[in-house]
Amino acid sequence: MSYIKRKQQGLSSLGIIGILIVVIFATTLVLKMLPVYLEHFSVVSSLDSLQEDGNLQDVKSSLMRKFSINDVDNVTREHIDIKREGKKKTVTITYEVRKNVVSNIDIVLRFSDSVVLSK
Repeated sequence: MSYIKRKQQGLSSLGIIGILIVVIFATTLVLKMLPVYLEHFSVVSSLDSLQEDGNLQDVKSSLMRKFSINDVDNVTREHIDIKREGKKKTVTITYEVRKNVVSNIDIVLRFSDSVVLSK
């Protein structure tokens, strides 16, 4: 008997399932992290806008007001650190966000941003 040899083409069903699992997992990660990064961009823009403000007396209240307007939920007063060195103030915001991905698997996103205010 003579068998015709053919080249194998395409993916098997297990290969397709494997690729789908990877794509679904990556999509889940992106959908969980995207809102956190968008919130972080609001934190950075609020921190940068402090340099343009003339009133530097109550920095924490000003930042908390801006966070309230921009719907920032993951930053509290305890995350804001202000250090004074002469006439300069260094405002640092350090916080982390934990998001549940699946079951007992979490992702942790840590952010630390600072700005130097002179006045």
